[in-house]
Amino acid sequence: MNVKQQKMHEELQQSEKRYRMLFQCMQSGFALHEIICDDQGEPSDYRFLEINPAFEALTGLRGDDIIGKRVREVLPAIEQYWIDLYGAVALTGKSVHFENYSVDLLRHFEIDAYSPQPGQFATIFTDITSRKEAEDEFRLSVARFRTVLENAADAVFVTNPQGCLIYVNERACELVGLNRDNLLGANFTELVPAPLKKRAQLIFKRALKGKSVLDEASFVHNNSTQISVDLNVVLLPDGNVYGSCRDITSRKLAERQLQAMEKQFQQTQKLESLGVLAGGIAHDFNNILTIILGHCYISKENIDAGMSHTAHVQQIETAANRAADLCRQMLAYAGQSEQIKIKIKLWLAVDEIVKMLLSAIKKNVSFDLHLRSDIPEIVGDSSQIQQIIMNLITNAAEAIGDDLGTITVRLNRTTVETEDFDSGFIGGDIPHGEYACLEVTDTGCGMDEDTQRRVFEPFYTTKFAGRGLGMSAVLGIVKSHGGGIQLSSSLNVGTTFKAYFPLYSDMTAR
Repeated sequence: MNVKQQKMHEELQQSEKRYRMLFQCMQSGFALHEIICDDQGEPSDYRFLEINPAFEALTGLRGDDIIGKRVREVLPAIEQYWIDLYGAVALTGKSVHFENYSVDLLRHFEIDAYSPQPGQFATIFTDITSRKEAEDEFRLSVARFRTVLENAADAVFVTNPQGCLIYVNERACELVGLNRDNLLGANFTELVPAPLKKRAQLIFKRALKGKSVLDEASFVHNNSTQISVDLNVVLLPDGNVYGSCRDITSRKLAERQLQAMEKQFQQTQKLESLGVLAGGIAHDFNNILTIILGHCYISKENIDAGMSHTAHVQQIETAANRAADLCRQMLAYAGQSEQIKIKIKLWLAVDEIVKMLLSAIKKNVSFDLHLRSDIPEIVGDSSQIQQIIMNLITNAAEAIGDDLGTITVRLNRTTVETEDFDSGFIGGDIPHGEYACLEVTDTGCGMDEDTQRRVFEPFYTTKFAGRGLGMSAVLGIVKSHGGGIQLSSSLNVGTTFKAYFPLYSDMTAR
């Protein structure tokens, strides 16, 4: 053996030593096999030629027990599928890679099979049980997370950094009124109502900077209902943006109803205190006027009609009569005026007042009457009921002014439910029951919110001149008859007053 051959021999030994060291130390199981074919050249079995320690550790098979033996001797229950698979590798030289779960070992393996030379195949087994368990746990975690999100009461959405929706839950679809196909892939700015776009973009930019955002917003659902939501937006670790919306429409409605009830309560207290004041003043003032009027009468009887001071006495009497009329209005407002109650056909009273006012109201105002004559009678003071009808109609005519307009007068029978917290009765709700509802609507200038709040205050008026108890007296009379008043108005649209009077038939049945 020459020097060159000696060197090659030594290098070969070194290479085999390195291979043997790697073979013995590798973490993956390694086995070399020889394929055995039947008379037709088809794989029927294979023989173990060599295994490494890792293979022994993974399978529990000892090299001394299996080297040189056929696989059917070592593993009698082996399926023909595996012999065919490995036989194809040994005979064709085409390698395969796959994963398999061993029922016997309760382990997951990643397997590479290749042919180092014709008729042989080698297998490398890598234990991936921990990885597969982690993947299974991850899939289970994702499934749990998705189940939670899909069944959440809050609307949940996730966008990429560009603002395109990559996930929405079912509640989010319901909240905006669109299905998932319409939402996924769309930029969230396309779905935000125009008045909220700038605000939404600002929230999104803050979230991208890692600042969580809590906000409250309102928008219109595609079925035209107003929706209010609490919004929570945060940046996820992967750079996407998570958001959740909680529908607080019912809560906001309850808050508004509570505010309305508080306002009604305050208005009731205010009216009650003013009523006590007005009643007290009116009674005392009326006593004084009675004395003045009495002396005026006696003086007139004892003074010659030709004397110059007769005119002065007449002026005193006229002023006193005006003051007495004011007292009657104040007592009506306070609900303390003396009433002579009789059964009244309200439709007939309304019809008579309208006919009487036709000549006094400007011709630019037309009437549209809808008076049901089959409505049962009410019980009330005839003169006071007439005063209510006249005030409502004359106020409607004054609201129209010199423009063309219409006063619509309706009389209907209606049932009032005490459960209706948004009934809007001025000064507090009225008892449950059957009522005659007198509705007077005009197409006039309408009232703003401040005017609507103050219109029933004593001496409040929108007229250029003249102040009185008009609508406050109307409210007092209606309440003294066991009824209530509702008001609705919009600027440049018109105003509607509804006066409710309990039906006599319902009162006797209570």
